[in-house]
Amino acid sequence: MKKGLSVLLIAAALFGFYGGAINLNDVLACKDYWEIKGEESTADMNKLEDGLNQLKENEQAYLDGVDALADGEQALADGEVALAQGRRTLAKGEADYAAAPGKLKKGKKDLSDITRLINGLNKANKSFNDYSVGDDGKKGPSWKKGFEAKASKADFSDAGLKQAKGVIESTVKNKANDVALIETVAKVEPGTILKQINAASKSGQEYKEFDKAMQNASKTFGSAIATLKAFSALAKSKASDLGGAASQIAAAPDSAKNLNAAQMKGAMSKMEAGVKQATAAMGGIDIKGMSEDELKALVAQVPALKDTITSYIGLKKLLAGRSEILSQLNSFMGQAGAYLPMIEKLNADAYKAIMADVNTLTKTDASNAAFAAALSNTPSGSNPVPGLAQCLRGIAEVLDEKIQEAQSSRDSFDAWDAGYKQLKAGQEQLADQDEGLPYAFQQMRSNSTLRKALKKSVPGAYAKLAKYTGNRLAADDMDDFDDDMHEITSMLKKIMPVLRKVKADGQKKYNQGLKDYKAAPGKLAAGRAQLAEGERTLIDGRKQLADGKAKLGEYEDGEQQVRDGLATLMGTAPDGGLASILERRNGDDDFDNGDGHLELAEGLDAVEVGRGYQSDSGELITKELTNRAVGTGLGLGAGALALLAGFLSFIKKNKAAGISALASAVAGAVAIGVGMKAGMEFSNIAGSHGAGMAQIAVGVLAAVAIVHAIVHFTAKKDA
Repeated sequence: MKKGLSVLLIAAALFGFYGGAINLNDVLACKDYWEIKGEESTADMNKLEDGLNQLKENEQAYLDGVDALADGEQALADGEVALAQGRRTLAKGEADYAAAPGKLKKGKKDLSDITRLINGLNKANKSFNDYSVGDDGKKGPSWKKGFEAKASKADFSDAGLKQAKGVIESTVKNKANDVALIETVAKVEPGTILKQINAASKSGQEYKEFDKAMQNASKTFGSAIATLKAFSALAKSKASDLGGAASQIAAAPDSAKNLNAAQMKGAMSKMEAGVKQATAAMGGIDIKGMSEDELKALVAQVPALKDTITSYIGLKKLLAGRSEILSQLNSFMGQAGAYLPMIEKLNADAYKAIMADVNTLTKTDASNAAFAAALSNTPSGSNPVPGLAQCLRGIAEVLDEKIQEAQSSRDSFDAWDAGYKQLKAGQEQLADQDEGLPYAFQQMRSNSTLRKALKKSVPGAYAKLAKYTGNRLAADDMDDFDDDMHEITSMLKKIMPVLRKVKADGQKKYNQGLKDYKAAPGKLAAGRAQLAEGERTLIDGRKQLADGKAKLGEYEDGEQQVRDGLATLMGTAPDGGLASILERRNGDDDFDNGDGHLELAEGLDAVEVGRGYQSDSGELITKELTNRAVGTGLGLGAGALALLAGFLSFIKKNKAAGISALASAVAGAVAIGVGMKAGMEFSNIAGSHGAGMAQIAVGVLAAVAIVHAIVHFTAKKDA
């Protein structure tokens, strides 16, 4: 029986070894599980902490980036508004530029019309200036006296007429040279004026015959004076034009002073070829025919051509200036041809100087310096010939003196029929439908600008204009006609300042329009360049904003990942009766600040609390697995003692076998107790499934061992 029991004990010991081995392997597996979980938890905690620290490090840059992004978006929106406004402004500028020629043409015509109107009214006003109130407060129609005198049949037996005749004849004789010049200029036979006066002043001749001779003399003087004035004005105008042009030629750079027209053209051809060669990569630019604005715009595109194009513009201006001067000179010589003999008679030296200068100016090989000198040179010892402009001014001065003298003589003749001339002038002004007062009055009534100005500034004048518009007043009743002249004269004195102001305003507007039109190409080019720059700036701005949003997105993605990690951390379920991480933070799982971003300090605190929970959980896991390991060791010890008891039983060492069996039973019982005390909470979480088998195996071993001990302690010594 003892042998059978020993075999059973050995079998139980082996079963106990098996259970212990399973339990030991399970403990090691649980240990590996929790070590891996601990490493994962530590890695997650570290990652979460690193993420929080990284966010903390980049937080200020992110906040600055948010502000910068908002500013950039506002700047971009403002830029797009400005660009749209710029496009509208440029479109309007181009439309205005396209419409400008038509507006300028109309403005020029309006100025021409009102100038013609003012000139006509000035002429009428001059004719009427004797229609004024005398010192006695009564009308003084001086024209009546002349008219009535003309109607009389008086002859030269009258003492007053004889005295007047003597004054006229004396005047003609004392101014014989001037009269001769006048007759030459008027192209009448020398001595004609004096012959006519003498013939008309014979005794018995009627007044009207002498008056007719005076009118003929006045007419001859008038024709000559008009001719002299025309040539004086022409000389002054050309002197001014040529003098102004001369300053441009004289201002030529030193490198161009000794060049003639052919040499300048050759230099320009070389420059044109040079520009084509320099811009060959761009397809070759032909600058021939380009305007100055276009050439300057080209410099902005190709700065390397600045010196070449600047020189080209200068030579082009010089050539154009010389060409314009020659054109004016040809025109002037054509107009002055009829006057040249008169110039030679008046001042032979001036005539020679003029012809010498003209000869120099028309030479194609004349240098710019010689050309300028021939235009405006001041006589000196080395160059005694004055320039053409100075010659013409000198001639004009002489002519003006002659004109004044001739006008003085003519006034003596005109005094004979002053009243009659005024009467005729008034009748003609009111009768002329094309140039006279009816035309002027009609223009003032039909022109909306003038009409508004008159109604505002000269009350009642607009209504009075209707009385004389299109009507030819009869001159039969001298008193009625005289009254009309007074009314018209009074009205014109008020109207003329208004018309002059309208003209001045129109001229100012036209000048500004012309200035704007000339400046428009540059402004349009600048506007196009500004728009192009604005578009490039907007493109760059959009790219920068996109990059900024991407960088902010990276931060926000990281923030969301950290937020998810904190949510996972706070949601960790507690084990082993521990307080959860959420409980340890007093239920606070809100990590947002007032701006909707993470409160990073709170997040780091949660990580620290999580580490505390991890530490406490690790202690409980270590305690459970250690106790299980101790229990497993005791179970294995019990198995070893059971094997020893079985062995001793076979060699009949009953007492020793009993003691070993008893020790095995005690060790097994303690192993079971320690194992039960250790618990299985964390082992079960780790997936343990071998602890029960170990408890059963040790329990069976302990039971067989206690039976084996009892049997051996009660057995006989010889058994």
